[in-house]
Amino acid sequence: MGYVGITTALVFAELGYQVTGMDPDDDKISSFQRGVLPFHEPGADVLLRKHLSQEKIAFSTDPQQSISNQQVIFICVGTPSRQDGNVVI
Repeated sequence: MGYVGITTALVFAELGYQVTGMDPDDDKISSFQRGVLPFHEPGADVLLRKHLSQEKIAFSTDPQQSISNQQVIFICVGTPSRQDGNVVI
């Protein structure tokens, strides 16, 4: 649930889908559950709180719980980069 994962999840929730985000990092998931993002993206914090209150988005550290009964699963992973910050293609 990095930048790409959480923003993608919020867009799907905004489109009306029920979304579950999974990450093994307890601190990150706890932060999301409290409506706090670890980065600034205009409007994302508002969407997170909105969809948490509407129960359109949930978060878990448990992979089995997160994938059970899902129709579609997206896997978002970090983009590898070189020491100078350029992206590896």
